Amino acid sequence: MITAHSGPEQANGTGTTIGRADSLKGAADKAGTKADSEHVLRYIITRPCLSEGQLHLLKYLQPYFPDDGTVTFQDSRGDTFTATVERAGRRLTGLGELYRAHHLGVNDVLLLTPRANNVYDVECVVKPHARPAVTAERPAPTPPATEKRVVIHATPHVREVRMERINAPEASGSQPDQAAPSAAPTPKQGASGQTAQPTQAAVSTGQVSISQMSAGQVSISQASPSQAAVSTAPQQSAANKAGPRSSMTQATAPAAPHSQPPAAQPLSQSRPSNTVSQKAAPAPMPVAARLQPDTSSEVLRPVAQPASSRPPTGATAAKASPVALAVKPTTEVKAATVSTAAPHSAPPEPVAPQPQTTEQQLVQLAQLTGYTFDHLGDGVTRLRANLGEQSYSVLLALTPQAMQAPAWSERADYKALLTAEDERPQGTARFTQAALTSLLEHARLAPLTPVDLRGYWNTGSFDYRSVESVAELVSAHLAQRGIFSHVLMTLAQQPAHSLVQVARLAERLGSGVNTAELQSILETLSRPPFMALTPLPGEQFYLRGDVRDLLGEVSDYAEGMRRRLK
Repeated sequence: MITAHSGPEQANGTGTTIGRADSLKGAADKAGTKADSEHVLRYIITRPCLSEGQLHLLKYLQPYFPDDGTVTFQDSRGDTFTATVERAGRRLTGLGELYRAHHLGVNDVLLLTPRANNVYDVECVVKPHARPAVTAERPAPTPPATEKRVVIHATPHVREVRMERINAPEASGSQPDQAAPSAAPTPKQGASGQTAQPTQAAVSTGQVSISQMSAGQVSISQASPSQAAVSTAPQQSAANKAGPRSSMTQATAPAAPHSQPPAAQPLSQSRPSNTVSQKAAPAPMPVAARLQPDTSSEVLRPVAQPASSRPPTGATAAKASPVALAVKPTTEVKAATVSTAAPHSAPPEPVAPQPQTTEQQLVQLAQLTGYTFDHLGDGVTRLRANLGEQSYSVLLALTPQAMQAPAWSERADYKALLTAEDERPQGTARFTQAALTSLLEHARLAPLTPVDLRGYWNTGSFDYRSVESVAELVSAHLAQRGIFSHVLMTLAQQPAHSLVQVARLAERLGSGVNTAELQSILETLSRPPFMALTPLPGEQFYLRGDVRDLLGEVSDYAEGMRRRLK
């Protein structure tokens, strides 16, 4: 009965129970899924992690990792990676292989899911990198260089180079010279405003005017009421037979009797910087150009014409003073060429005359290096270095016969025979002529002292190859001076009364100047007599004024001291 009556009820009750169980199981699954999702640990990889192959145990990760021992990471491909827990350092080490296997980078993400027995599922998320925005703008043009390297002095071993500022027209590129109609005559124009061609110059009656042309050319012209260009093509063949002369082109002009000159011929010249050309009108002229033939270098000079060659009448002759152009040889052509070709350049440095004799060379070496020169007679000379306890003397025999003289037996620290480079005397130290000449060249470039040269006298063979190490000393001195000049020129680009950042100044100087050299130079400029900089905290200096003015003050100070010492 109970069963019969209770059958449907039990059935209904059983269905209800099963339905509730299913609902409870679904809730449990959802709860378990939620619990699993809460244990997915997200970690962002940093640059130290990649470089050291580690993972930092941050505060939110520490509860999910053991205090010590090893843990295993398993990726989606089934590969396993072992790491060591260092709780003292709060990190996991040994993950470099995992990072390399998945090609992970900075800011990529690791998703860690803890499992049983210190096993963790790991999922690697690589963040996509944004592409740089493509812009249609063209890059700004690179500004032209404002400085260039100029060789100041050069020897077979050493070159002195400095940085020279380039003017604005030169830096922006060479443009064709075009003169405005109302502008003043350019260097390529004559005094009358006519453009001077490379092979022509305006010559007529009147006063002679000399104007400079480009590339060292000289244009000699005279004011005249009328001028005309005369073709000089038939005269080119005769010019090639005349030999090396000053290149000139001159048209023939009728003159008074006994003063008719031959047609001027364009003569090829070995020094093209003195190219002179002339053109004249075909009308009768009161000026006769006389050419005195000479194979030496020539220069044009105005010469008064004798009265017999002047025309008796003429309005032109009444207005203009008769002048003739005569070509005369001169020994000052080289100096005139230099002053004409580069009027704005600095005068050439005076070159010391080369001594003619060996004894004169030794005297000059003693003056440049600080020795005292003594001539003992019979071809024996002595160089003495008066340095107190470091004093020493050197006896030099100019010829092999001088070694038999009584003066050769005097006491000296070093003795040497002056020989040629290929001679090697037996039992006697030698000092070659080539070494003497090279020492003179180096001593003119940089200061050499008896202290620097003492070790060379003790070698037994003071030859040209030994002087190569002296060249290294000179090169080091010139390099230090060049670095000092480079720093000064860089400081000159900075305005006065401004702060100088040592780090930024080093960047502007480049790799040619190291930090120690720069710091030493700046400290030197902050002390007398320069006083150009004032040290400030934080590796800074205060620039007291314009560098050019400061150098002028130092120059005035040096000039005043020189006058006081006279």
